[in-house]
Amino acid sequence: MKRTLTLISLTLFCTCSIAQREKIDSLQVALKKEKTDSNKVTLMWNLAQLYQSSKPDSALIFAEDAHRLSKKIHFVEGESKSLNQIANAFNRVGNYPKALEYYIRMLKIEERRNNPENLAIAYLNIGSVYLFQEEFRNAIDNTMIADSIIVKNKVMRLHKFSLLNLGDIFEKYNKLDSAMEFSNKAYLVALQEGDENMTGAALNNLANICLKRGYTDLALGNYRKALPLAIKTVDEDLMCETQIGLARTFSKLNQPDSSIYYARQAFQLSQHDGFLRTNLVASEFLKNYFEQNQVIDSAYKYQGAMMVVKESISSDERVKEGQLLLLNEQVRQKEIQEQKTRDEFDLKQRLQYIGIGVLIPLIFLFTLYLRNKKIRPKYIEFLGLVSLLLFFEYITLMLHPFVVKITNHVPLFELLVFSTIAALLTRTHHKIENWFLSRLTTLSVRRKEALEDQM
Repeated sequence: MKRTLTLISLTLFCTCSIAQREKIDSLQVALKKEKTDSNKVTLMWNLAQLYQSSKPDSALIFAEDAHRLSKKIHFVEGESKSLNQIANAFNRVGNYPKALEYYIRMLKIEERRNNPENLAIAYLNIGSVYLFQEEFRNAIDNTMIADSIIVKNKVMRLHKFSLLNLGDIFEKYNKLDSAMEFSNKAYLVALQEGDENMTGAALNNLANICLKRGYTDLALGNYRKALPLAIKTVDEDLMCETQIGLARTFSKLNQPDSSIYYARQAFQLSQHDGFLRTNLVASEFLKNYFEQNQVIDSAYKYQGAMMVVKESISSDERVKEGQLLLLNEQVRQKEIQEQKTRDEFDLKQRLQYIGIGVLIPLIFLFTLYLRNKKIRPKYIEFLGLVSLLLFFEYITLMLHPFVVKITNHVPLFELLVFSTIAALLTRTHHKIENWFLSRLTTLSVRRKEALEDQM
């Protein structure tokens, strides 16, 4: 059941109602007035969340801005949640590789933190992406990891989601024993917590499994229990799916009147709410039934409805393709800007290295120049020491990136390498320093003697 997998994905496919529009307006006003950066980040990813279903391109803009500001102020929680919203935007338009890339970036952040809930959500979302791509094994592995994190850390509010998702994945994978096991567990947890919506979803999943196995009576019983819960919790997506299940079950039980009744209910509700794929299933079911029973007018009616829905789905896919192109272009422009910023930073770094490299020999040459002037030797010695210190520190600075690369940023190895370099440089530094100072002293004495001879 694809619907259940999106529950934990932070409003991945929710509808933007009037209430949401009002909330968006109020958040935008608050964002303009907000002065604190961390609060701005929170407002931006909340706006991204609200925009997910209606305007994924706007969701991406807010999420990207939130992510950039989070990195600037080192707000790790904001960075993680912003990455999640970026991934949701790509997931929404069907760009699963990009969605997976950003979910994994979120996962890497959470692996360094002590926040089991966010870590579990990351794995659940990665599992959902794999399911949408029908990579069932990867979907199972990631959702299993999420479930183990949830149980180990007692993040029990997420437990029913992981169980229900596993039941759904195994059902789509046609591993019906496992599907039944996890769906039953999800049902018991939801029942214990008094979560009627999740109870109805679990019952619907169990009914789907029973219907696949040919246990039509059990399927019928579960669908009949699920439907009132879907109605009570106003979950119209679940209502449509349950009604389609009832129509199929009654068809197998050779009760055409009940079958047609529920198929029509699903057709009307899905048409009203814009659930295109459910509407396509319902219209095709009704068309086939009336064709078989040679009710030509009704068959023609639902054939027409089916063609309209297919065209709508095709248009919807084209819209998604347009949104995908737009999102990809926005990401490309962001990457170009980020690369430009990195290049400018690298150029500044190189110019500073060049400047330091030129400055050190200039100081040394200036010191040599001063030795022939009437300046106290201690000042010349001081400048000589400064030039030597700068020279050896410059060597260490230049070696640092190379050392980090060969040690793979392992602190212990870095310490050993830099200690060795320091020992070698210190010994060399002392030798050159003694030679340099003695040389300056000798030159100073000779200059003094020459002056005395002239007198």
